[in-house]
Formats: sequence, structure tokens, C-alpha cells
Amino acid sequence: VVRIPSAEPYLASKALDAGANGILVPYIETPEQVRKMVGAVHGKPLKGQYLQNWLEGTVPSEETGNAIEKADSERMLFINIESVPAVECLDEILDVPGLDGIIIGPNDLSYSMGCPDQYTSPEFEQTVIGILKKARDKGIAAGVHFTGGMDRQIQWAKSSGMNLLLHSGDIYAFVKGIHADLACFRDSLGIASSNIEQKHIAI
Repeated sequence: VVRIPSAEPYLASKALDAGANGILVPYIETPEQVRKMVGAVHGKPLKGQYLQNWLEGTVPSEETGNAIEKADSERMLFINIESVPAVECLDEILDVPGLDGIIIGPNDLSYSMGCPDQYTSPEFEQTVIGILKKARDKGIAAGVHFTGGMDRQIQWAKSSGMNLLLHSGDIYAFVKGIHADLACFRDSLGIASSNIEQKHIAI
């Protein structure tokens, strides 16, 4: 699954051409954006008016329809829900045919809600669980891209039926591991981090 930079059909098509099986689209706020991305992911390679016709349930021929269905059998479309406008429009977003899953972006969502990074606040918890439950009730996969600890994700999963677990990322895990290793060296050698100058650091 490839997370593209923005909700642009061309970027989704480019990632699929490169071998991606799924697309994750950031910062979605309207059902219109979702429909556009459904066309790019599930209606490929149709374009223009033929793609619009497909989105409305019409294909050039039965053979074309069968070919698109076969090509689409392993493609998935995920979107990020990470703002108050997206939450307010969530029912309409989830009703768009062809949406396979949603991923909550907790950092952006918390800022949008006016409680930046306050992941344990009752309002934030209620919003996250509400989003996840709505998605799961409609048979849509749902998860949270959260690196703040497994206990929080486990709690959300138990409370909502969340079935996508995005625990970390490769660069994040690498940097976290390196920091832990360096801290171990410093502690073992009696070196205080505050005493380390730039010229002493080797990477």
C-alpha cells in the first residue's frame, strides 16, 4: 500500500503502474474526493467520460467490464480521516462505493479539534472511537496511524472493532532504535547527553 502525497488521481495511477496493490490518500474531507479516487484506483484504466460513465454504472461493453473487474481484484483504496470537516462528513464519505478502508491521522485530527496531541482527552477518545465504529458498522476496514504506544491502540481496538493496526514506520522505528542504542552507550560510559558537542557525534 502506497501513501500518495495528495488526492490526485494521476498520483494514484502512477503508484499502481509501479506495482502498488493499494493506495492510501491523505486528508480527505468530502465524498466527491473519495469518488474521484475510487475512479483512479478501481476504474483504471478508464479515463475521462468513460470513467465517469463507469462511476455511474455504465461500461463500454461487457468485455470491458469483465477486464476492469479482473484487473481490480487485488486493488484497495484507503483514505485518511484527519480533520473536523471529514468527521462531520463521515457518513457520506463512508457511503461511497469502492472505499475499502479508512485510517485516522491522530496528529492532524487533534490539531483540527483544538486539542493538539492530547490523545487521552475524552473528546478526542470519543471522536476516534466514533469514527472507527461507524466504519466497521458499514463493513469498511478501519485503523489509526499511531506511534504513541500499543496500549492506546489496544484500547481503541477493544472499544470499536478496529481491524487495521498501523503501529510504526520503518524510519521511525530505525531512529527510535538508534536513539536507544546511543543512550545505552552514553549511560554505560558515564557520558551525559548535555555534555556532548557536535564535533563528538559520529553517524
